[in-house]
This record gives sequence, C-alpha cells and structure tokens, in this order.
Amino acid sequence: MDIMRFSFSDDEKEKWRLLRPGRAFMDKNDILLVTTFGGFSMTWNGRNLTGGSKSSDTQLVRLMQILLHYKDEGVDRAQLMELLDEDSNAADVHHLLRSVIYNARNRLKAAGLPGDSFIEFRNGKYYWTDKIPVFEDSRHFEEMCSMAKNETDSVRRGALYRDACFLYQGDFLPHQTRLIWVSEEERRYSQLFKMCVEAAADMLRVLHDYSGLEALGRHASRVSQYNEWEALTMEALIALGRHRDAQVLYGKTVESYQKDLGLKLSSSMNSRLEALLPGMGKRSYTHEDIRQDLDDNVNGKGGLYCTYPVFRGIYRMIRRSAERTGKSAFLITCTLVCDRPSGDDTEQVSDETFYRISERLRTVICNSVRQSDAFCRFAHDQYLIILTNREKDDCRAVCDRIDRGLRTGGSNIRVEYEISPVRNV
Repeated sequence: MDIMRFSFSDDEKEKWRLLRPGRAFMDKNDILLVTTFGGFSMTWNGRNLTGGSKSSDTQLVRLMQILLHYKDEGVDRAQLMELLDEDSNAADVHHLLRSVIYNARNRLKAAGLPGDSFIEFRNGKYYWTDKIPVFEDSRHFEEMCSMAKNETDSVRRGALYRDACFLYQGDFLPHQTRLIWVSEEERRYSQLFKMCVEAAADMLRVLHDYSGLEALGRHASRVSQYNEWEALTMEALIALGRHRDAQVLYGKTVESYQKDLGLKLSSSMNSRLEALLPGMGKRSYTHEDIRQDLDDNVNGKGGLYCTYPVFRGIYRMIRRSAERTGKSAFLITCTLVCDRPSGDDTEQVSDETFYRISERLRTVICNSVRQSDAFCRFAHDQYLIILTNREKDDCRAVCDRIDRGLRTGGSNIRVEYEISPVRNV
C-alpha cells in the first residue's frame, strides 16, 4: 500500500494529540467477547467460557473457534466433520458432529447465554446465531484496517492504523496453527499487522511523535517477535536524544536473536549501528564526554564480551593490523555438542539444561582469556574468541582452561573447538 506523504497544520497536530490510543472494545454486557490474538478465550458478562483439557473440550473449542470466526460466512458440514474428526478417528463422524454441537449448546446455555439455539443449520452450512452479538478481536482488527484505508481525513486515518496495531496481541490462535484454516488466517493477519505498523510509523514520523513511535515499536516487538521491529524503537530513541538507551537496546536485540534463534540481524538492521553514535545527535559532545562513554571498566577481570557486530569490527581491525605488522592473532570457534552413544535411546538434553550450560560457558570463557581478548555469542550453541599476540599452543591452552572450568552436570555436553589464524599465512 502506498503511504501518503504530507505535512500537518497546527490544528491537525492538535487533533492527533487528542486521538490517543484507546481500547477498541464494545460494552461487555450481553455480548460474547472472543479473543483470538495470542490465545483463545470466550467471555460472557465477565465469565470465561473456555477451559479444560479433555478431548471433548478440545473439539468444542475447535467448533466454537471456526463458527465464531466465520459467523457471517458459515461453515460447511463436511469441513466441520473433518475438523472434529482429526484426532478422534470416530467410527461415525456424523454422530460425533451432532454430539459436539449438542454439548456446545448445553454448555453455552448453562453459562447464561439467552435462548438455546446458538448454532443454526441453513442451506448446508452451520452458523452462529444472529441473536447473540459477537465481538471478535481479529475481525475488529480487520475492520479497523479497512476503515483506515478508506478514511479521507489523514489524522484519523493514522489514528485508526495505530489503534489497530495495539488491538493485535499476537499470532492468530497460536495453539491451533497445524489446522489449515488457522495457518492461512495467521499468515494473512501477520501481513496485515506488518502493513499497519508501517503505515502508523510513517504517520508518527510525519507528526514527529517519537514517543508514540517508541510505544509502537515496543508493542510490535512484543507481539510479533524476531521481525526486527526493534528498529522502530531505536529510531525513536535516537530522535528523542536517548542514544545510550538505543545502544543498550541494540545490544540486547543482537544477543536475543543470536541466543534464541542462532540468527544474525539483517544488513539493514546492522546498518543502524552507525546511527547510534552519540555524535549524530543535535549537539556536540566534549572530548572528555566521549572518552567517558568509550572507556571500559579498566578494573574488570576477564575478556571483553561484546555483540557480534562489535566483534566483527574488532576482528577486521585486528586482521588489518596483523597483515601489516605480521603479529599473530587467532580465531577460536567454540561449539557445544551433545555426545550420544550409538543406539542410545535416552532423552535428549532439555532446552533449559542446554541454555544453562551455554550461559555458564560464557562465564568460563570470560575467565579463561585475557582482558585484551574479545569474545561474543555467535549462535545459541556457539561462541567466538579472538586472541591477540599468541601462538597456536597458547590457543590450545585456553581451550584446556575452558574445558576444566566448564561443568556440564553429567549431561554428555562438551565443547568442540576450531582454531585458525586471523591473517592469511
């Protein structure tokens, strides 16, 4: 979608300030409130109607999810039978469908919903009754996006996009994504959310509302993780002059992506590192201010732990120096591996145990290298170390110290090392 480019009058800017993000909810009384973003719930007059883990409850929830989501379009009988029979393998699917619908009607009636014919069958399709209004967050999100697209008033259009973003609270029915209809809707809503965030962010930039942009970025990062929405927050922090906060957020973001996913940030995200320089702010800094910001804790012990982009810069600088001076420097790759004897059918190491050992490895590496050495986490199971003014035997000695310092709790996890010179030899 093309995002409009324009300037605002003072009156329009005042109107924007009055259109604060609000809760896009209707009166809760006598309306079935349905949540589908980030989880599933049905609420009637303050009473939660979902819960339980029995197979009958699972089938009832699946029935309600699809009927309420497609309350206007209806659901084919064949699709409902296939959906309910997926895990039950019932001998009589028709009987199963009738049984689940019967139980659903009884449960809803017992919960206090008026009437008794909540699910209707018309022209070969099942429908949720028109007599009981439904407020579903995903459908309302979609309606707000459509309203924003058709809104001619630029300020209200931006406010609608912004409010739509805050209505989105996570993936659509995240516990049912193996169902085809759910996965298709989840992809559609995630793309719609991306469009909304970009449109709202564009509007916030035009209005110079960087506090609003920060709130948008933090919300998007929370509900749609690992999509680099942190870039919006960093952009806002820089515009607000909070360069130190932007640097801290960048470091945490790099660490999170590498620890949780073993991924590096995209080149576009990495390019923002340059924009975090305090010198790019609106005022100049004294030489002493810059020195104080650059200085590390000189009394600290162990190696310098840094993010991968910083480590990459250090590596490239050392390599250039080594090529010119001939001094030695080595790169060590430390990879956690789990040894399982052939034919061993024991359970795999838990994620919690692996993460605990990985965090301990970080501490051990820090205590095993010099203050002049640098290291970083490259992936959730991998660290990189750069040693300067050393020989290969010194690198092996460092690896031995790491092995002696690392306690893995008898989990068969060990560290595998690869050593190579930084400069070409």
